[in-house]
Amino acid sequence: LPGIPTPLLDKLRTEGVTMKRGYTASPKCSPSRYAILTGRFPSRNEKLQKQASDGYPPAPGNQAPLSGVDEHMNLQTVLQSEGYHTGMVGKWHLLDKCSGTYAEQVACVKATGFDFVDSFYPSNLGDSYDQQLEWVTHAALQFIDEARAANKPFFLHYNSILPNGPGMPDVLYNDPPVQVRTFDGVKDMPAVPGMMSRTAVLNAALAVEGVNDMFLPQIAGMIWQDESLRVIHDHLQTQGLLDST
Repeated sequence: LPGIPTPLLDKLRTEGVTMKRGYTASPKCSPSRYAILTGRFPSRNEKLQKQASDGYPPAPGNQAPLSGVDEHMNLQTVLQSEGYHTGMVGKWHLLDKCSGTYAEQVACVKATGFDFVDSFYPSNLGDSYDQQLEWVTHAALQFIDEARAANKPFFLHYNSILPNGPGMPDVLYNDPPVQVRTFDGVKDMPAVPGMMSRTAVLNAALAVEGVNDMFLPQIAGMIWQDESLRVIHDHLQTQGLLDST
């Protein structure tokens, strides 16, 4: 991203595989997640098929829940059946029948093929929760350590809400330790060792040439997201797992 300091994303692009003809199955969040995990067009979703009017194909809106056959025919169950330790952290946005407490909804997500689910949000944050990237990053590191201890190959479905709101960039004015509102209640959010402070993220965004109030939330979100991925990347490297997940 020209002018925006995202060193880890730049590293992955220059040293990894560059895909120049990428497509998304949907411009919407939930349907595109559905397609990634099932390998199917969102319009094939069983619930949407049932809702479709006679003679018209189903049109995914904001939701394409993982339900019916898709609960057990998906990427994570295939990998799990091959001996992978599977995990999910962050935003899910594929729930249908699940509701209730944090623990109850985590159990529903695990039932779709994940061994580990934590730092979980059922959908967008809205106004009830705070940005919690340290919470999500910490869970990702915990999952990696758990998989390494089990001596298993692993698959982590990492889902940040950034650069979406709410609260960007205001949340960056308060460095951990702080209290944040999560789906699992109010949490004392410690700093993640080695992770750039929120203040430093905000200052880096403000230093981008041409930044203004309109684009500051997105720019700050991209920098903060890159920093989370860098911490995960460095942890994999420290554990000797970077080339063998």
